[in-house]
Amino acid sequence: GNLLGRSLNNVTGSPLFGAMVIQDGVLDMEKYHQHLAGSSWMGEYGNPDDPEEWQGIRRTSPYHVLGDVDQTTTRTRDWKCPKVLVTAVTRDDRVHPLHSRTFVARLNELALTRVQNRGSALAFAKDVYYWEDGNGSGHRTSSDTEALKYAILKRMLDV
Repeated sequence: GNLLGRSLNNVTGSPLFGAMVIQDGVLDMEKYHQHLAGSSWMGEYGNPDDPEEWQGIRRTSPYHVLGDVDQTTTRTRDWKCPKVLVTAVTRDDRVHPLHSRTFVARLNELALTRVQNRGSALAFAKDVYYWEDGNGSGHRTSSDTEALKYAILKRMLDV
């Protein structure tokens, strides 16, 4: 999830992806350690409460670099975000669904900013989809969820 979330900000020129599915991602690296199992990952990701460490961690946080022109030097004025499906599981005991919820809210916020600020370097897709599985246990085994994911991908790619 984090890698694909970060990829949204690094696509240049015409999109490399026609659509993207970001599943259960750790997308807010500033607050990851405050939810569920996140505190156990501090040895791997670092401590965002330490200002020096946060400067490095911020560059890997999809939520924080989304639309941040200063963080990405490869983007062109013609950059366009692909259509996106972001998923979460309400009862996930590892990655809190708040990561996905706030990421989608940020995508929508930037889409509104784009409409209000014509000529901006950002051009976000109008199609941002969100699915939160309220019945899952945090492990994607639901055939219904997988079928929904592929149905939405088919719609987004118009195939």
